[in-house]
Amino acid sequence: MLKRETLASNPCKSSYQRHAGHLNVKLKGTNALPLQRRKPRGMPCGCTPPAPSAAMSGQNLAQEQEHMLDAKRLGAELAEAGLFQQAAKAFKIYLERCVDQEAPVLEMYAQVLQELESYDAAREAAGKAVQLQPDWPDAHATYARCCLNCGAVKEALQAFNTARLLMPADPSIASEAEEAADLYSRQLSLLVGLPLRLLSHAPGSVGTARGPGSVVWDSGVLLAWYLKQYLGRPELAGAPVLELGSGTGLVGLAAALCGAQATLTDTHEVVPSLAANVAANAEEIQKAGGAATAAVFDWDSAIGTPAFGEAADLSHGWILGADLVYSHQQVEPLVAALSALRAAHGPSVRMLLAHKHRSDAVDAALMTSLQAAGFHAHEIPP
Repeated sequence: MLKRETLASNPCKSSYQRHAGHLNVKLKGTNALPLQRRKPRGMPCGCTPPAPSAAMSGQNLAQEQEHMLDAKRLGAELAEAGLFQQAAKAFKIYLERCVDQEAPVLEMYAQVLQELESYDAAREAAGKAVQLQPDWPDAHATYARCCLNCGAVKEALQAFNTARLLMPADPSIASEAEEAADLYSRQLSLLVGLPLRLLSHAPGSVGTARGPGSVVWDSGVLLAWYLKQYLGRPELAGAPVLELGSGTGLVGLAAALCGAQATLTDTHEVVPSLAANVAANAEEIQKAGGAATAAVFDWDSAIGTPAFGEAADLSHGWILGADLVYSHQQVEPLVAALSALRAAHGPSVRMLLAHKHRSDAVDAALMTSLQAAGFHAHEIPP
C-alpha cells in the first residue's frame, strides 16, 4: 500500500517559557561576548559603515561611525545592567545603521529580546547570527533556546546538537541538548500515541547535521501514527516487520511497540544510532510483547546481498518505509529492492510506504514503476 504524507506534524503545539539560567545575557566569562570579539576588517566597531554619499563629509561620516559604536557599547552595558528594554533599542539602532551586520551583536540582541519575551523576534535575530557565523557554537545555542521558547522543539534539538558538535567539551550545552531531546520524544509520544524515546547523544542521532538518516521526517511520524491508530495490535502483534531506511527508527519502534517482531535496517553509518534508539526503547517494547533489532542493509545499493536473508520470514508480515524516495534516482532501486524481497518471501508480504509529495513527476514514476513490477499499489486517502 502506498500512503501519501498529508498530516500536519505538530497538532499538539506547546508553549515553552524561558529556562532559568539558560537565557541570561552573558557578556563576561567563558561565553562572553566582549565588544572587540571577532572584528571583521573595517571599522573598529566591527561593522562596515554606510556607504558615504556625495553629500556626506568626512566629518559627518566619522560622527556616524562614532554614533554606531556608541549604540553598540550602550546596548552591551544596558544588557549587562539588566535594562533590557533600553538595551534592545540601542542594539536596534546599531543594527539598522550597519550595512554588514555582525553575529555577536545579533546574538546579544537575541538574548535581550528573549528577556523581553519577544520570542519570535529573538529567534529571527539568532537565526541571522547563525547564518553569518555558522561555526560559532554560542550562536547555535542561543538560536536553540529561542526555538524552544517558540515551541519549535525539533529545530531547537538540531541547533543544540550542532552547538554540541562544535563545542563538545561544554557540559551545559550537552545537558540542554538532552532536555530538548526529552521534550521532542514526549511530543512524538503524544502525537503517535506510543511511549517512544529517541536519543540525542548517539552518533549521528536525531537532530544532528549528519545526513537524512539522523532526521525525524514528517512521513515517518505519519506512518508511525498510522501503525498505532489503524493497524495496532490486531494486525501487528507477533507479525514480522522489516523497515527499510529506518534512520532514527521511529517507524520500526512504533511497530515493535504494537507487538511486532521488527528488524530495523539502514546503512553502516546510521546503524550505531539506530541500535542506541532500539536499546533505549527495549523495556517498553518488551512490555508490549514486541521485539526490535537493528541491522545493516542499504536497499539503495545492496540488492542480492545476504542482508535480504537476515530478516525473519515475512510471508505473513510487513515491509515498511517512510520517505524513501525524494527524486527519480531512488525510484528504480526501491522498486528493485521491494521486488527482491517479494521474491524471497512470497507475494503475500504486505508493504506500507509513507511518501511525501515533492514532485508530480516523481510520484507518477513511483506508482508506474511499482505497477510495472507487478505490485498492486494504491494510495490510502487522508
